[in-house]
Amino acid sequence: MRSYCVNRDQLRNASQEVRGVLEDIAREYVSKNGSYERFLPALARAGESLKVALFSPVDQDTSVEGLVSYLDLQPRGTPLTVFSDSTVHVPWGFVYGKDPRQLGPTRFELSDFDDFWLSLFKVRVRFNQTDLPPSRPISKDRIKTLLALHQSRFRAATEEYAETHPDLLAKIECLLKYQLGSTADWEDCRDKWESMTNDDSILYIFAHSDGKKLYLEESEKIDVAEKYKYELDTTGFSKVFKKRQTTVASNTLCFINGCRTADGDWGNGFLSITSGRGFHGFIGSEAEIANDWATRYAVEFLYALIEGGKSVDEAYEDTRKLVFPMSLWYSCYAHPSFRISAGVDQ
Repeated sequence: MRSYCVNRDQLRNASQEVRGVLEDIAREYVSKNGSYERFLPALARAGESLKVALFSPVDQDTSVEGLVSYLDLQPRGTPLTVFSDSTVHVPWGFVYGKDPRQLGPTRFELSDFDDFWLSLFKVRVRFNQTDLPPSRPISKDRIKTLLALHQSRFRAATEEYAETHPDLLAKIECLLKYQLGSTADWEDCRDKWESMTNDDSILYIFAHSDGKKLYLEESEKIDVAEKYKYELDTTGFSKVFKKRQTTVASNTLCFINGCRTADGDWGNGFLSITSGRGFHGFIGSEAEIANDWATRYAVEFLYALIEGGKSVDEAYEDTRKLVFPMSLWYSCYAHPSFRISAGVDQ
């Protein structure tokens, strides 16, 4: 398909409008009786604006109309891979394909989102320079995991499951057996990471984010002299999680569970390092999500990936159904064919 130019500010503003509605819905779910019903029309209208911004070329390129017609004719579930230059991040899953004035009644199931791109296509976002994952699955007995955790938030989230989802606690215990270690500060994280950069690995980060920094402690509790331990900006992220230049080939997948980690403010730092040599992308969120929802999503995704032998694509689709509706807030910047197998090397 031939490239064309759009208005960057218009695209950014439309993306922010979508994420604003997602934030409103996410806040509703902090309440036990939260619901997306009253926000769904607003989300559809914001998604319509996003589609207009995506397909309104600044140079009046009429060939874009053919592209729109082509996309409209594709069967539901068609793979749609977007290659990003990491400068503008679009919530691709929430592009709305129809007239929002014709939105049907809410059924409180995945079909409520049938006319958003997240249901029309299997949207995956890639960075232009990303390496392909190994042609064969990575052996599970070679995988190491490193967990960087905001301890108080992670503890509060897991305590919620003692009564509501005891099965999740069992899955958490199972996943912890793969860890090289868990850490609550970035200095310790850097030390542990340097010891495993030549290993196939899963990097899981559970942190608070304001869209510009990742915090492993509440910001108001951080001593000025120790900010380097608990705050990480995009430059620091690239510094901490770079891989050494060695002849050993290793494969790493990242799950960055922090608010707005798929948003543009963080995009360049996350995409550039998690799509660099030896990395195969990351999973990130479009808006702020309650700690218990975020933890549940991550556990289900990682369990399907590591214990279930599912590919990233399969785990992503399965978890969407298991943790609906907040699973829809996650975007896939990881290579869909990345897979871990049981047993010995394949």
